[in-house]
Amino acid sequence: MSTAPPVGPEVSAGYVTFRIGCERYATAVEMIREVVRLDRLAVLPAMAGALAGVLDLRGEPLPVVDARDPRRALDRPAYVLVLTGGLGGREGSPLTGGLDQQTGFVVDEVLGVLGCAELPAAGDGPPRALPAYVVDVLRLDGGPLFVVDIGRMVTAMAG
Repeated sequence: MSTAPPVGPEVSAGYVTFRIGCERYATAVEMIREVVRLDRLAVLPAMAGALAGVLDLRGEPLPVVDARDPRRALDRPAYVLVLTGGLGGREGSPLTGGLDQQTGFVVDEVLGVLGCAELPAAGDGPPRALPAYVVDVLRLDGGPLFVVDIGRMVTAMAG
């Protein structure tokens, strides 16, 4: 089978793959600064949208977005993908106020890091009905793998 990196807004050295619920996702490894285990999230009154709370990351506050199903999210361990440069450098984000602040994104499981050669050949792009943050939909191990621009995904959920 021929392999090629997925078509997207940037060429990536690899992809971090993760799971939210039953769905699998991949995002450019350059968008992720680090992965930490979700531990003691401070939930503040009147938090907006999908903003779940603030995590103390080595003494620094990290706003965290959680897109998981709230009915099932509490009974499972979770991980936070710490994004590089806040929301992918998105100006005027509702979470960062246009500042270059770090942001976290909660996932159920980090599956691994795949090199471009390990991914199936890129498709024709996602169907137009999918959200704009979906860059492509690939078939991997018999199921879909949604390749996403995680900065756009977090911004869409927070807005």
